[in-house]
Amino acid sequence: MSEIDGLRMDIGSGGLMSYKRGKFSYSGGFVRDLFIQPDLLTWSIFEDFIADRGIKSKVEQVWYKIVNEDISTARSIYKNKDAEIRKLCEETKVLSEVDFYIVNEEKK
Repeated sequence: MSEIDGLRMDIGSGGLMSYKRGKFSYSGGFVRDLFIQPDLLTWSIFEDFIADRGIKSKVEQVWYKIVNEDISTARSIYKNKDAEIRKLCEETKVLSEVDFYIVNEEKK
């Protein structure tokens, strides 16, 4: 896929990211594909994604990895969202398919 085609986002949502025995895992939820131009990728894309699926909680954190990487290499978009999203876009210029794992705020 070329840069012109955009970024293919395989988005997991409604599950939990955990770190056990030295390994990351994401369990539960569902996965959907979404295509977007990388320069249009913002935090609101993730919020809109879950809102469109009827999930009432907010996005707390997003984890991602390049599609051919092991989940143990997953990076987080959490604190400095804009800078972390720009870094993600730089990382995906050559291989433009990314697995995302959305973690929602826990309901109190």
